[in-house]
Amino acid sequence: SESQGLKTLCEAPDFDLTQQADYWCQLLTRWDHRNLDPHRSVHSEVLAILNTYIMALHQERHYPLEQLEPLRWKLAEIQVDLQQKILSFWRFEYDQAQERLQQINRENERAKAEFYTLTELADFLSSHIDDIEQLIYHSLDALYGVMGAQQILLCFEPEGTSNYAPYLFEAGQLIQVSRQDLSEHPLWKRCWESPVHQVRAHYCDANAPLPCFDDVTEVMLWQTLALASDKKVLLIASARDPYTFNGFHTWFTLAGVHLAGALNNAQLNSQLNEMVIRDGLMGIYNRRYLEQRLQEAFKVSERYQRPLSVLMVDIDHFKQVNDTYGHPVGDEVLKWVSRSIGQRLRTTDILGRYGGEEFLIILPETDLKGASKLAQSLVQRIEQLPVEQIVGGLHITISIGVCSYPQQATRAEDLVQIADQHLYQAKRQGRNQYTAGEGA
Repeated sequence: SESQGLKTLCEAPDFDLTQQADYWCQLLTRWDHRNLDPHRSVHSEVLAILNTYIMALHQERHYPLEQLEPLRWKLAEIQVDLQQKILSFWRFEYDQAQERLQQINRENERAKAEFYTLTELADFLSSHIDDIEQLIYHSLDALYGVMGAQQILLCFEPEGTSNYAPYLFEAGQLIQVSRQDLSEHPLWKRCWESPVHQVRAHYCDANAPLPCFDDVTEVMLWQTLALASDKKVLLIASARDPYTFNGFHTWFTLAGVHLAGALNNAQLNSQLNEMVIRDGLMGIYNRRYLEQRLQEAFKVSERYQRPLSVLMVDIDHFKQVNDTYGHPVGDEVLKWVSRSIGQRLRTTDILGRYGGEEFLIILPETDLKGASKLAQSLVQRIEQLPVEQIVGGLHITISIGVCSYPQQATRAEDLVQIADQHLYQAKRQGRNQYTAGEGA
């Protein structure tokens, strides 16, 4: 097509510089668009063709070279203009690429920050599996900070009741709130019925506020987490801005998975700890844990000069119970006595099995007089309570030895030793009684 164009121009009866320039402009533009490779010498090739064309006009049509020189200048102007357009195009492409790169960098920084937070949260959860309150606080705090939520709620599935008492994290504080009116709310039911780890977004209008958040809440995410105990945990995040959680669905899900795993570990660890420190038959504390708690209680009493007492309790004629009725009945008697004693104690008192049919009771903030009163009431309580539900004709009594700091002992070991001596004194005096020694 270029050769045909040259031939047509050469045979033209008159020479029109404008027409020539238009032709070369079209030729150069067509070549530029076809060959955008910056390493291709498009303009030099077009210039070579133009020089050949000019020499042909000079030789065949006898046009003076100086008359044809404006054509070269016109073509040079066209080349500069095209180069500027191409440069502007590539500058635009470069700016667009830079903007995309900056956006990618911003997203990358955000992803790294989220990953770092998630990693820190996972490390914390794995290293603090004993304290469930701390697990909940730091987990909800991380969700609150990273997602920009207004409120985070965590609720354990209730056991046999509709009285929900969820943990609510707001403005850096974790509180437990009583929500008895949530169980029948349709949205609340939907949250609990959601599949495990499913995340949903909910938008509510002004006339339908969410049941567990304030009236201006506009968006929420929730998921149900399955625990190893076959129970579920409901995790909810809410915000006022409907676009707050854009891009956080995956992160929210992963954080929930970590939280569920940490809660499982905490529960399992708690169960293991309970198995280590509790008696397998009665569920009360074992001797090893009792001795540890006694040392702790004694240090507190010694430091602040507060009274501390212990009761050493023994079931009277327990060997006869085993010999007469068998060990299964003896086990039931042990459980019955421990349960009866536990019902009479304060929440701060510590009851445990010291060995065989002997029990040790640690009484913080209790002097010898108060401990003696309790010992007397326990003796009367066990004697008067019927035990026919275990086996007919069975009668159970107990003997108790009492010792108190600082009146009778100056060391934790002395408390137990003296209480044990008083216990055997009560047995020698006829059993079914208590002995507290001098000063009672």
